[in-house]
Amino acid sequence: MGVSPSPFDSSPSLPPSPQLPEDFAVVYSQVQGEVVVGGVFLRLFIAQPTWVLRKPKEFLIALLEKLSTMVQSTSPDVSRTHTP
Repeated sequence: MGVSPSPFDSSPSLPPSPQLPEDFAVVYSQVQGEVVVGGVFLRLFIAQPTWVLRKPKEFLIALLEKLSTMVQSTSPDVSRTHTP
């Protein structure tokens, strides 16, 4: 007598995953133009000084990297450094 295959041995046939173009990005119009560093919206962070960062070390590293990039840029976008 033969051994029947287990229902767990064979994986179900899944449809292929859709492929997105490399330059695909989701644009959120409500936050367009906001400066985000380390996942933190700087405008909101400055407006709420008592707000506690979840990952302060990672935020500081990202902030210093952003500052370094802006300083080294040959033509910095100064409009991104001022709040209205």
